[in-house]
Amino acid sequence: MGIWLTDRERQRRTAFYIVLTAVIASVATGATVYYVEMAYIRDAIADLRVNQTTIIADVTQEQLVTQIVSNVRSSIVHITSTKITQDIFFRPVPVEGTGTGFIITQDGYIATNSHVVSGATKVEVIAYDGTEYTAAVIGMDPMTDIAIVKIAAANLTPVTLGDSSKVVPGQFVIAIGNPYRLDNTVTLGVVSALNRTIDTQEGYSIDGVIQTDAAINPGNSGGPLINMQGQVIGINSAILSTTGGYQGIGFAIPINTLKTVYTELIDKGKVTRAWLGITGMDFSENLATAFKAPVSKGALIVTVVPDGPADGAGLRATVQKDGVITELGDVITELGGVEVTDMDSLMKQVQKMQSGQKTLVRFVRGGVWKQAPITLGERPEGM
Repeated sequence: MGIWLTDRERQRRTAFYIVLTAVIASVATGATVYYVEMAYIRDAIADLRVNQTTIIADVTQEQLVTQIVSNVRSSIVHITSTKITQDIFFRPVPVEGTGTGFIITQDGYIATNSHVVSGATKVEVIAYDGTEYTAAVIGMDPMTDIAIVKIAAANLTPVTLGDSSKVVPGQFVIAIGNPYRLDNTVTLGVVSALNRTIDTQEGYSIDGVIQTDAAINPGNSGGPLINMQGQVIGINSAILSTTGGYQGIGFAIPINTLKTVYTELIDKGKVTRAWLGITGMDFSENLATAFKAPVSKGALIVTVVPDGPADGAGLRATVQKDGVITELGDVITELGGVEVTDMDSLMKQVQKMQSGQKTLVRFVRGGVWKQAPITLGERPEGM
């Protein structure tokens, strides 16, 4: 097999032969061999070896990618979901959507995106060998856009789950899926960035998302993002696009998120989360100045759900008249010993806790610092 050389490499090889010829001629005529020329020869040889090594490394990387794809392809499935919608005359019309999934257990449990199967009246799975199955939706978690479906099969080959906490920008990744119904499409790219935030179709925000430039298109949703060890490190979920197609920015849910929810989804069909029972907004310096509050940041309670955890703890909502705040609600500054600076930090802290957990909430009411015991509830479905 020939080795293709760049113009610079050809120049170095030519220089090498010119110098070598000069050295041989010098020896033949009894002249002195100059050490500077010998040093140049050694450098030229070293350069050629480095270039050859680089070329060989490129071939090895190609072989590595093809081997990984060969190993994991049988664990990736095509998912078709049928949903009922209405035409312009309000008549029920079945509409098919397509996505991807990957096998996580030998007995037929498959991970995919929640939005791939949400609202479906029928879910069908096509395995790599062409076998078709009718799948049951076992559980969905709209907050992470993760779902588990199951097919009646045995002795399947599950993927190997990696550790998304070890992912770094720049590392190579492979995406495999069914974009535009083109089964088993493979794309290669890198991790472009980490800790992105995306909004789900159900209106939830997902933090810590992996950004990649591996080509992801409609139909890739629910498929695996794979590292160079053949491990799944993410679930391809969304793209940033002005056309609806690939434009170089795709997003994958970290695989560690799947690890935290899939057991509960299989066992209970849902993920149980803690709930505070309020709506709120970021507390600002402007509000602090207007109401002479002793704090300039926190989470201002706007409404309190009747009979919810916050109501049981005696927390108070903001009073408004004609859209104007007339009395501030409680401003939460700490929950469970963790500082609260805005609504986002409050919600993240609640998500780390368990329903039924008893803790303390610290807040400001009418310029006075207070605290109260609170027992977190279970987040109602759809909230």
